[in-house]
Amino acid sequence: MNGPTPDKNTAPDGWVGFSVDLMAPGGTALDGGIGADGMSASPDGGTFVLIGAAIGGFDYQEYIRQTLTGLTVGEPYSLSFWWGNGGWQNYTSGFPTDTRDSGVIVEIAGVVFTTDLVAHEGFGSQTWRHESFTFDATATSHLLEVKGNSSHSGLDPRFGRSAVDGIQLNVVPEPSSATLVALGLLALARRRRVGDGVR
Repeated sequence: MNGPTPDKNTAPDGWVGFSVDLMAPGGTALDGGIGADGMSASPDGGTFVLIGAAIGGFDYQEYIRQTLTGLTVGEPYSLSFWWGNGGWQNYTSGFPTDTRDSGVIVEIAGVVFTTDLVAHEGFGSQTWRHESFTFDATATSHLLEVKGNSSHSGLDPRFGRSAVDGIQLNVVPEPSSATLVALGLLALARRRRVGDGVR
């Protein structure tokens, strides 16, 4: 996710966000601490965002948003992304270190996709995970929102922090005519086999 120099409260280019931190691989020093300490570059490479959440007690969710345009109504699309539990290492600030479980919620075109919640694996040991889901466009433009998720209580000041990168949108290809013919022949052969068995 490209953007300006990694910094606190900075969304990537083309996105708007609430309290989003733009990170460089390995973690970026912010306010005397390190965000996503030791988090490696995702397979997409470059900077990534760190999104916090505390769900329960009160709901607190950081997010990034972007309006996607030029979509075809009724067309199926595939949205994919990389993510991991990034955590937050803080040395001198009054905020504690965040190592709670975390996940990601993605919303578009009325579809809500939620990843599993995963535990923090230790700074420098975080794993990138790949997710994808499909949706049908119901309009020529849709708001895409990526939010943090966590199961711990918002009454505890510590958050779950999710690193997100490599968000991609692709049209789901239609089956080729050769594939459709092959499926038709397979169904016909199966029907004949069932018919032969009845006699």
